[in-house]
Amino acid sequence: MIEILVVILLCTSNSKAAKAQGKNGGGAVGYTIALWVGMEFLGALIGAAASGGAMLPTYGLALFFALIGGGISMGIARKGGGRPQAPQPYPYPPQAAPPYQGPAPYGAPPAPPAPQPALAPGAPGRVQDASGKSREKAPSWQVKASGGSTYKSAKAPTLYQATKILNELTSVPPNTYHLVDTPDGTLGRDMVGFFTEARIKTSGLRLPGTSPAPGAPVESKSLTSGGDSMKGPFGVAMLKSAGEYATLVLLMECGQCGYKSPVETTEGSFDRQCYACGTVNHTKRGNIQVMTPRGPVQI
Repeated sequence: MIEILVVILLCTSNSKAAKAQGKNGGGAVGYTIALWVGMEFLGALIGAAASGGAMLPTYGLALFFALIGGGISMGIARKGGGRPQAPQPYPYPPQAAPPYQGPAPYGAPPAPPAPQPALAPGAPGRVQDASGKSREKAPSWQVKASGGSTYKSAKAPTLYQATKILNELTSVPPNTYHLVDTPDGTLGRDMVGFFTEARIKTSGLRLPGTSPAPGAPVESKSLTSGGDSMKGPFGVAMLKSAGEYATLVLLMECGQCGYKSPVETTEGSFDRQCYACGTVNHTKRGNIQVMTPRGPVQI
């Protein structure tokens, strides 16, 4: 049963990786299964011949060869070009960072929740409708199809606005990847949840136009999954085992305003700015170890 689950997860990961390289996802599933089963059969034959048909060494060698086949399939799936390049940085002038208001003990009680910020009427990213009312401009997605996958890219002035755009996606079909580029980094979302393809900024972030000045540092209220809590870590582990950039993105609930920002996380204690109000939140995450065909991977 465990072996079947590993094969299913490996096929899913290899299919996604192959499509990201512009190759056929179904073909990746095919050669993944063929390599796993073929190498497992070869290992069983060698084990049976070497041990005189003893079950334990035969099965052990079969499983070892199957893992080798799985590793080969991962290398094939990830060989080639990467995803389409992210859009160029958003052409808006940077906003001045608000003055730091001094340290405060992390255990201090948080201030009352502030209203969720929105873009100011004259800010970039807003338009006026026929009645003269100001409203947020709908994102303009640039669509590119490659190898059975669909890549949609857009731009936003802040990570707060990028998160809003991605949260408004009611559902994301399989093999579809949304990427929103901002001056502070690129945030993405697929059917599993939020992801990043390169490191995003953790301080000095641009904030929404009507956001109040950040408060003193606080403890975050929570750190939770923003998508599939099982497939997300496994996908990150598979990418890391292949030598690609990958980090686990979780929702950090701000201790100041309560907004949940999808932030990159690491093991241990770390600080992250809230995308809505800019307040620095102190939080921590435990060690996460994921078993992959190449062995355990710490993410």
